[in-house]
Amino acid sequence: MAESKYVVFSIGSELFGLEIGFTERILTAQKETRIPRSPAAMLGLFDLRGRTIPVFDLALRLDYGQPSKGGNDVVVADAECPYALRVDQVVGIVTLTEENQEDADEQFTRRDDPFVSGIGKWDEKLILLLNPEALLPSKLRAKAEKLAQAA
Repeated sequence: MAESKYVVFSIGSELFGLEIGFTERILTAQKETRIPRSPAAMLGLFDLRGRTIPVFDLALRLDYGQPSKGGNDVVVADAECPYALRVDQVVGIVTLTEENQEDADEQFTRRDDPFVSGIGKWDEKLILLLNPEALLPSKLRAKAEKLAQAA
């Protein structure tokens, strides 16, 4: 039986998971440099050991209306452009077996924005499993790449 490990974090009472292989680092919320006229979900940039990392508010990205409380930044290991997700709190590392995971189907995702890859079940709670390759829409990804290269 295959197992996968996920970094689990919260926005309000909702839980989200990112496969641990896509997680580079977990930080307390960093002080970001705001970028004028950037999309609302893009909070700005911060320096991480000489690398410029764009940071996005996950609550705003997911259209939750209110920004996250900003407890942690989860740095996502993306080959083209590492980025950080601002979340309320990192809950911990959770191991999910195949039995307590479901693939996302059309009722959970939109074709033009497939950021949910599945649903995990953990201690009678549901975890939305995120697809890091689709989490940033193409416009946000392009802007993040340009800003990271310019900095």
